Amino acid sequence: MTINEFLNEIQHILQVEEKLTLETVLHDLIAWDSLAVMTIMGFLRTEFNKDTTYKDYKELQTIQDLVKLAGLADK
Repeated sequence: MTINEFLNEIQHILQVEEKLTLETVLHDLIAWDSLAVMTIMGFLRTEFNKDTTYKDYKELQTIQDLVKLAGLADK
């Protein structure tokens, strides 16, 4: 999965109309809540075989941090 595809998936999961970028601040998004985190946890498990916990998301600031959590930054 490319970073653009990842951004599109996250945009779809969060159901936001604004175009997400790597610099988008998660806490600025109205849709960034515990339900969004749970949905993204499932997405990362399914698509990237990454098991994460709610604790992993507490320190995230931007979409770039989410990309790193998914392991896409390493590719």
